[in-house]
Amino acid sequence: MRVVIVDPRPITGEVLRYVLAEAGHEVILVQSGAAAIRAVVDGGVDAVLLEAQLPDLDGWELCKELRGRRYTGPLIFVSEQGSTR
Repeated sequence: MRVVIVDPRPITGEVLRYVLAEAGHEVILVQSGAAAIRAVVDGGVDAVLLEAQLPDLDGWELCKELRGRRYTGPLIFVSEQGSTR
């Protein structure tokens, strides 16, 4: 499976890349929405893992853009943000 990871934080992206590569997936790691769009438009992408907060687009805008370009694969949000109570 060919997966695009979109995360502006290098460490988080590298951890996800490592885990998916170890599981046998081909991984493309990018840090912006624009780079993700280019990777998906280039073709052959099976899934996109994305952070909600990106430097140039938010994750929802990226999803709309990818769907508008006829990408029909899974769009999976991942985030380090959480709350502690």
